[in-house]
Amino acid sequence: MRGPAEDEGTLSPAESLALISSERAKVDRSLSPSQALLFGVWGATWLTGWTLMFLATPGGPELLPLWLAGAVFAAVVVGSIVLSIVVGVRASRGIAGQSRLSGALHGWTWTLGFWALTAINVGFTVKLGVSIEVTALLWTTGPLLIMGLLTMLGAAQRRSIPEYGAGVWLLLAASASVYVGVPANLLVLGLAGGGALLGLAVHFARQARSA
Repeated sequence: MRGPAEDEGTLSPAESLALISSERAKVDRSLSPSQALLFGVWGATWLTGWTLMFLATPGGPELLPLWLAGAVFAAVVVGSIVLSIVVGVRASRGIAGQSRLSGALHGWTWTLGFWALTAINVGFTVKLGVSIEVTALLWTTGPLLIMGLLTMLGAAQRRSIPEYGAGVWLLLAASASVYVGVPANLLVLGLAGGGALLGLAVHFARQARSA
């Protein structure tokens, strides 16, 4: 016979666990595609933008006008920023409490990190008058360093070894780009940096499919 609680529609312990597992799977599927999309977009942006700059920078192949490569890179970056905001807003719908706060703080950490880096680089360029080659290395290596560190931090929180490995790879790419000099550093940033981000996109896409 069914008990009074079951007659009133109360879930059994087994049914409650099944419902919790189902809802958790739905959340994972909703967030994983966002991560795959974001890493894919920024990986493509990094790969395309820095490769174009390498092809246009004096001392390199110079197959493109520098202004054209810069304009395309800037347009792609702006588009990626807009898309990232849209994806972030959509992913946060229905999420409240500590999870929502954690996501917001994580996003602002990336933003504030790049703002601080920009201010530092401007200070080096304007106040100290460093050479063009040093300026180029500062502006290109710094973002990859920040990306590597924050990727490793996120991986540590999620206990994701593949993601942590990609962060380490980004740090190695940032370090190597200094030693190869300008403009070869642009190619290192594009291939190694963009490639790592695209690899993470594939990783999260596979996670979404398996979920």
